[in-house]
Amino acid sequence: MFYLDLFRALDQEQVRYLLIGGLALNIHGVERATMDIDLMLAMDSDNLKSFLRVAR
Repeated sequence: MFYLDLFRALDQEQVRYLLIGGLALNIHGVERATMDIDLMLAMDSDNLKSFLRVAR
């Protein structure tokens, strides 16, 4: 699944993030149809650079 690959890549780059939104609810057992991934990122420049490396 795409999102598992994304989480692995974020973890490998040591990106500090939180999973929020519908997918987070699904993981906690709340059924909700969702087609997106909502993340909250730490906004310091090093973390954003790491996130952009993964996103590209």
